[in-house]
Order: sequence, then structure tokens, then C-alpha cells
Amino acid sequence: MYSVGEEFEKMMDDDIEYFTCLANISVKEKEYLICENEAGVKRVFWYDTNEEDLVLLEEDEEDEILEVWEEDYYGTDKDYMYWNEDFGEYDKVVKEDDGFPGLEDVDIDDIEDIDSMEEFSEDEEDLDEFLDDFLG
Repeated sequence: MYSVGEEFEKMMDDDIEYFTCLANISVKEKEYLICENEAGVKRVFWYDTNEEDLVLLEEDEEDEILEVWEEDYYGTDKDYMYWNEDFGEYDKVVKEDDGFPGLEDVDIDDIEDIDSMEEFSEDEEDLDEFLDDFLG
């Protein structure tokens, strides 16, 4: 059996495919491997102890196991989760229409750096003038 994160190769339809193990899951007292190939396609295998080989499931059974795994792993938010390589876990994506929470409560008069913004525009004019003189 492979552990989560392990990579392996398997002969599939006379071609070698490379897989990464995403999860080990037990369903109905049978252990399965949830894997993903290089193209991002998830496949489900079970380990045949008699043959000591990984066996790819038929599409119907594979879909059933993937559904069980996704419900257990993702819960109800599975459509909004993406893998985070840095932390080795899934992140929930913030909806774009959420914008910047709390921003509507900020008054422009409360911003202390407004003077530095005005200085920046003066500095920008000085830089433009310098570049015109330098290049001209």
C-alpha cells in the first residue's frame, strides 16, 4: 500500500501513468487508494492481497468510492476547496463578491496617511521631470 503523498507508476492501457496517493479510505471493510494522475484525474485502486497488486476499479464503483471520500473529506464545502501545497491541506476559497470585509466601515477622513499620498504625487512629478531632463 502507498501512503498519502507517495508517488508511484502503474501500467495502464500499455502506457505508464504516474500517480500521487491522495488518501487511503476504508469502505465496507475494503481499503482503497484515492490517487491522482499527472493530468489531475482522480482514480481509485484497491490492493489485491492475493495478487499483491493494485487493481483499478470499474467506473461505477470508482464513482461511488470517490463520492464517499469527497463527502467525508470535503464535507459540504467541497466545491470551494483547493489544495494548499505549503500546508498540505485544503483551503476554502473566499468568494470574490465578499470584497474586503469591514472596508465599508472605514471613513476616508480616518486615514492618517493621506498626507503621504499627496507627497507621493509630488515625488512622482519630480521623477517625471528628472526623466524628461535625463532622456531629453
